[in-house]
Amino acid sequence: MKKLESRREPPKSSSVKVHITGSQRMVNELICFYLNLQAGFQVSEGPADESMQIFSSSDRDKPNVLMLDNYSGDVIDKLTNECENFLGALNGTPAIIFNFHSEKRLKKWISYGVRGLLYDREPSQNMIKAIKTVAEGHMWFPRQAMSKFLTERWSRKKTIQEAKNNLTPREMEILALIARGTSNGDIAEKLFISPYTVKVHVQNIYRKIGVPNRVKAVIWANENIVLNK
Repeated sequence: MKKLESRREPPKSSSVKVHITGSQRMVNELICFYLNLQAGFQVSEGPADESMQIFSSSDRDKPNVLMLDNYSGDVIDKLTNECENFLGALNGTPAIIFNFHSEKRLKKWISYGVRGLLYDREPSQNMIKAIKTVAEGHMWFPRQAMSKFLTERWSRKKTIQEAKNNLTPREMEILALIARGTSNGDIAEKLFISPYTVKVHVQNIYRKIGVPNRVKAVIWANENIVLNK
């Protein structure tokens, strides 16, 4: 882990330790210099794979905020294809994504430990403010990003509730059985109805909850209805 120290005395000492992750080393070194000079942060930088090793260790002196460069190819790859493993390796350390430009995966990122976002057009002072805020246990999200996130979340909840309201009591009963792994034949036997009737109910369920197959129906049921297992 390479640490960069400024030649000038920082404004004040700080216990905040920051690690910047990304493959743009020259840019990240400049950010390290700026954060140390302007805020007194203890700053290090390195590629994504190195960061996973740093945060998965039991070192008590490890950074308490991770900065992820969304312009960096290795970071984008981790956030897109290995999000759960990558952010899960932080062991509770909050992450801030900077050079942010799309809310596409915002919900997923928040669920795995992202606590701040900085757009690529924001002034550098906001990075210091965001780091301080997140290090204190709070969140830093631009109003635009948070508004879109909450709107989409509300819209999804509304859609789910509408789907649940459209299911008949019999369909809810069959969906619960599907979620437990019960076959159509066993459902027919349990409910004293024909296999053909079960098949019709199942197809109606798929259509109403907006899923293409049984696997997706199981996932939907486990996420959105209370199952008495």
